Amino acid sequence: MTNTIPNPKKWEVWLAYLRFKGFENVGKVRPILIWEKVNDSVFHVFKITSKDISDKYPIVAIQRDSGLKLVKNSYVQLEPIFDLPISDFKPVCLGVLNKENRMAVNQALELLC
Repeated sequence: MTNTIPNPKKWEVWLAYLRFKGFENVGKVRPILIWEKVNDSVFHVFKITSKDISDKYPIVAIQRDSGLKLVKNSYVQLEPIFDLPISDFKPVCLGVLNKENRMAVNQALELLC
């Protein structure tokens, strides 16, 4: 049996154990969007949620025909950006965000700056 080490790339959606902000020992396995590699062991990622939390955080809806293996309608939560160690990744890539969704994320991030 071999150990599968995830090799995430920008715009991919992975499953990972994401800790809740402010709670180091509390979190859950959820889809996350890879934003950038910080170093060999840490990535900046966005949380993906099935809840429309636009009253609290900036979000981008993921189109249903995105090709991702997501069970529910989903949203990329653009704040906060999480620092996620590779050790918290599960060996499950759910696909790559399509061009339309990538453009929507980029446009929303430009508006935040």
